[in-house]
Amino acid sequence: MLSTLALVNDCVCRSCQSLSSSRGLDSSLIYDQHLLNTVRNCNFHLCALSHIRSSLTQDVANMMASCIIGSRIDYCNSLLIGISEQNLDRLRVQSKAARIVCNAGRQVTSSDVLYSLHWLPVRRRIELKTATLCFKAVKLGNSPNYLKNMLKPYEPLRSLRSSTMDLLTVLRTDTSFGLRRFSVAGPRIWNVLPHELRQCNTLQCFKSVSLEDILLPPSHGQLAPHSQVAPPIAFLMTKLARAK
Repeated sequence: MLSTLALVNDCVCRSCQSLSSSRGLDSSLIYDQHLLNTVRNCNFHLCALSHIRSSLTQDVANMMASCIIGSRIDYCNSLLIGISEQNLDRLRVQSKAARIVCNAGRQVTSSDVLYSLHWLPVRRRIELKTATLCFKAVKLGNSPNYLKNMLKPYEPLRSLRSSTMDLLTVLRTDTSFGLRRFSVAGPRIWNVLPHELRQCNTLQCFKSVSLEDILLPPSHGQLAPHSQVAPPIAFLMTKLARAK
């Protein structure tokens, strides 16, 4: 393998990492260094937030934590679809932020704290971003052509009930790395969404159905407000797990 490349009288050295759109890309697309940098930056700001938390209301603390954590873990997070559980666990800094906002101790589970703030877990946030990209490409048509060309409507060989369900064709792949492709992961997530979501024609309608409530599992903890309890979706969550 070449270690250097001669280009216009200059020597370009080979690197295992590159920077694209403020996101570190490595040769194997596992994003180890990028995730470490993200967690390091989040912990730095959360430490400062914890020092002034007693002087803030919960609404203000929630807004500040969302700006600090949400903006960092949501930026281009669709690239993280299918990453290893080890790397995904590194982003549990979101649970730390939720505990600071709610002043919750260790006796309260992380899922209950996240649900009380109506925050999606990291994996669900990635799935939400991927589903939104599919909606913009399929229904709105305002996505880049390279994304729209990856999504093909499902057309069965004979007339079936699924012909009118607005499904997408899931490409076959024999590798775990291939499952991370947008042309595979996108249709898998899109096809398990409720039919009323796939029938929406505007982004406002798509969001008004409350996709967060569909992806967010119901909580049985004491922190979850009764006005925000999501409907039971065990069947949908099982389908999402099987689609991976």
